[in-house]
Amino acid sequence: MNARMHIAGEPPSAGQVFNLFRRLGSDLVCAVPLDRPVPLFLDGRWEHVCEADAATRLAGFGYRSACTRAGRHGFALFRTRCEPLLGRPEAVAGL
Repeated sequence: MNARMHIAGEPPSAGQVFNLFRRLGSDLVCAVPLDRPVPLFLDGRWEHVCEADAATRLAGFGYRSACTRAGRHGFALFRTRCEPLLGRPEAVAGL
């Protein structure tokens, strides 16, 4: 994690990379910028899936939207119907 932490409301930096967490048994995904703390609600009912950036193609994940929401709240929630891909990070990143 970077030493510099973002403050909620601060615009995200260019080239933002996110950790993606999926709620077990659900299509709910939480995107957390690498340089932000993981929200407390991401507990044992969530699993880390992969890292995502502007080149990531995943149904339901909008990079610009995630940057905006993470700038306001520190994370972004979205739904995806691509659960098989979420189990295979190499199939998600960089597509």
